[in-house]
Amino acid sequence: DSYSLPYSRKYKMSMFANPTLSEERKQKILRELEGYPDSYRQCILEGEWMDDDLAVYSVPDHAVREPQGYSSAWRHVEGADPALQSKHGQVVFAEEPGTGNWYVVRADYVSGIFVPEDLVKAVTDRIRHLNIVRRVCDAASTWYVGQAQKMGFSYIAPYDKNNRREEMMKNFQSSLGSRVFIAPWCQDLLNELGSMAWSETRVDKVVNSRSYHLHDALIYAHDCLP
Repeated sequence: DSYSLPYSRKYKMSMFANPTLSEERKQKILRELEGYPDSYRQCILEGEWMDDDLAVYSVPDHAVREPQGYSSAWRHVEGADPALQSKHGQVVFAEEPGTGNWYVVRADYVSGIFVPEDLVKAVTDRIRHLNIVRRVCDAASTWYVGQAQKMGFSYIAPYDKNNRREEMMKNFQSSLGSRVFIAPWCQDLLNELGSMAWSETRVDKVVNSRSYHLHDALIYAHDCLP
């Protein structure tokens, strides 16, 4: 890719240049890419390179594996990044008994719900069958914490989140593949981690950082694991 004429010629192949794709299929692909950053969309649709030097996370192959003998009775910790106007991010960690290892076993978006009570109900209903020992979310989301409290669900917040964000991210990267693993079916989370990139112009700034609700729920929960 780094060569140019007269030694080489570049051909860019757009996904939608494929004549076999129907308009219905194209629209479906665009809907599936909603919420992802432009760099990831351009990579998928236009074949643009994503620079590894700017990647926020490195996910080693051995960090993605299934929890053997997984049970809903394992201790679980839920992480939430509440949102009404956009996508609510929910991540669930499960502790493998006797090992101290934690697995991300759920990573889902909840969208299209604009009433706080309905959102809390939808979020908690998804994991009602799990042994949840701790719930974690952003302390700034007082509307969500308050509504959940009214419905019998207590959330805690990571300490000094605004000033420790980079520290929480580094701690998660350090744990990934040693103490923390991601189940292979959590593909949306894996895609999100793989698409995150540092800004070329602003130090310690993640491009389109507000789009990554699964990531935020992830680092909140990881920071508060028992």
